[in-house]
Amino acid sequence: MASERYFEILLSRSVTHIFGSGYSLAAQQLTLPSGRIDLLLQHRDGAKHVIEVKKDKAKLDAVDQVVRYVEDFK
Repeated sequence: MASERYFEILLSRSVTHIFGSGYSLAAQQLTLPSGRIDLLLQHRDGAKHVIEVKKDKAKLDAVDQVVRYVEDFK
């Protein structure tokens, strides 16, 4: 079974193919006060998008994790 890290690398190398030509990789493994973001994408309109990679079905704590990351940007 492939690891989360494998999928993260695959996503980071395929951002425009998966998310569209308006997106680019802004950061990978970006450390914030609340933790480390797997991928941070930026859209050409300036919007940033947090991607948290999970190899199985995401649990509620993963949603909380992403919310904390987003709060760090506010």
